[in-house]
Amino acid sequence: MLAYLWENKEWDIAACEWGSCVPSFILDATDDNYKEIRREKARLLIEGLPKPAGEQYKVFHELGLLKLPEVEKLPSCSFTVQFVFKLAKPYISRDDEVLYPSNNPVRKDKVFKIPMIAPSAWKGHLRNAIRIGQGKEDGDPVLVRLLGGPEKEGTEELVQGRVFFYPTFFTNIRWEVINPHDRRTKAGTNPIYFECVPEGEKGRFALLYVPHMALNGVLPGTSDFKRQVKEDMEVLFNGISDMMLTYGFSARKTAGYGAADDQLSFEEGSPPGKVEIHLRPELQAEAEAAAENRGRSTPEICRSWMDSEGNFPVYDKNKRNKKVVAREWSKSWLKRYMEAKRAWDEYRMHFESDMVKAVPAERKVTVHAFKKLTELHELAGKIWPAGGDFK
Repeated sequence: MLAYLWENKEWDIAACEWGSCVPSFILDATDDNYKEIRREKARLLIEGLPKPAGEQYKVFHELGLLKLPEVEKLPSCSFTVQFVFKLAKPYISRDDEVLYPSNNPVRKDKVFKIPMIAPSAWKGHLRNAIRIGQGKEDGDPVLVRLLGGPEKEGTEELVQGRVFFYPTFFTNIRWEVINPHDRRTKAGTNPIYFECVPEGEKGRFALLYVPHMALNGVLPGTSDFKRQVKEDMEVLFNGISDMMLTYGFSARKTAGYGAADDQLSFEEGSPPGKVEIHLRPELQAEAEAAAENRGRSTPEICRSWMDSEGNFPVYDKNKRNKKVVAREWSKSWLKRYMEAKRAWDEYRMHFESDMVKAVPAERKVTVHAFKKLTELHELAGKIWPAGGDFK
C-alpha cells in the first residue's frame, strides 16, 4: 500500500485509517496476486478517506470544543487573548504516529486527525521568544508568574503559571521537499518529503490569563497586585508579537518556518483579534478604603499587639501553652492576650461582613480589539493608561 502511494504520489490525503487497513493487507500478502490486490485496496482507501480536516473542523464548532471560558466568571484581572492569523511561511512539526506513509508527519489531533499546534508547543515557543526578545531568564519572576517554574531559585517546589494555552487547528496539509546535494557532484540524489501546513492557511490563537496565585507577599485586590498584572500583560503581549512575527513557532523556525502575517484575518461575527478583561474596580476601591480604615477602627486593646504592617499575631492553644511553659509569657500576660484576641475576632467578623455588603454584584468585562500583531506592543499601555488604572 505504501509503495503504491509513493509511486503514484498520492500523498495529499488525510491519514486517519492507516492502522485499521494494515491487517487486511498482511493477510492478502500470501496470495499470488497480492501486488494487484494491494494496489486495488490502496485505490479504494484513497477514494474512501475523508478530505483533510475541512469537514472535521466543523465538528469542533458544533461540539463547542473551540469555545473559551466566560471571563466574567473568573477572578478579577483575568483576561483572554484570541486572534485569527494567516501563515506567512509553512508550519512543520513532528507527530508520534507509529504507522504512517511518511517518516515526517505533521502533528495531528488524536481523535479527529486534524493538523494542530499543541498548547505545550505554544508555551515552549513563547518562552523562547520572551527569553530572546526581552532578555528574561527562566528564574525571572515574570516568567515564573506567566509560565510556571520553581517558586524560588535553587528550590524544587514548582508553581503553575497564570497563562493557559489552547490548541490551534488547521484545515489543510501539503508536502515540502528537502533535497540534500552531494558535495562532490553537486546534485541531489535522495529527496526527503515531510508534511507541513502550507503558507496562507488560517489558524486561531487563544490563551487565558488567570492571576490565581500570590507571589512575594502580593495579594489579589491590592495596588501592588494590579501593577504585577500590568507587568505580566506587557511581557506577554510583546512575547506573542515577537513569537508570531520574528522568532517563529514551528520546527526549523531558524530556517524561516512557522511565521505569521502581521495583518490578522477576519471571521464572521468577531473582530480579527481581541482581548477580553474581567475587572471589578469597585471591589478594589472598597478593599483599599477598608484597609485604610482598619488601622483607625481597630480596638484599642489590640493595637499594642499588632506589628508594623497592622497584622494581629494569632497563636493557637499549643503555641500559647509553650510560651507560658518557656516563661516567655506570664499568666497575666496570657490573660491580656486572650482579651485582645476576643476583641480582634469580633472586630474582624464585623469588618468582613461590612466588606461583603460593600462588594457589588456587577462584573465588568471590557473588550479591546486589534487588527495587526504589531498593535500588541502598545495594547497594554492602552489598557493600563498613565496612573495604573484600567480604562
